[in-house]
Order: sequence, then C-alpha cells, then structure tokens
Amino acid sequence: MGWSDWFSDSNGDSVSSKTESRSDGGTTEHYLRDTGSGKDNHQHIVIDKDSGGRSERSHAYPNKSQR
Repeated sequence: MGWSDWFSDSNGDSVSSKTESRSDGGTTEHYLRDTGSGKDNHQHIVIDKDSGGRSERSHAYPNKSQR
C-alpha cells in the first residue's frame, strides 16, 4: 500500500500515512508530518502494533533537514 494523500490533522499539521502488514499479524504504521516548515522538510513517525492493535513500540525521526 502506498502513501495516502496529505490531510490536515486536529493540530492543523499536514499528514500523510501508510500501513504495512507484518508476517506476525501485526502492522507498522508510518506517518509523514509537516509541522509548518514544508512537506519537503517533514518528520517521519513509525508505530509498530501487535496483531491485537496494541502499540508495541514507536519512534520518530527529526525533520528531514536535521537528519
């Protein structure tokens, strides 16, 4: 599955997302978030969930210009 179209979240940030299924039945959710510095300078957030939908772990990368 590819990235979704950009949409505005409850904070007014622009977000694009995608969900990948894993072989263990869980999912990995990816989010690109533009917090006002432009979509080319987004943050990347990753959330791993188990087969029941509970969050197992998550991490975020800083804005692209700071990586």
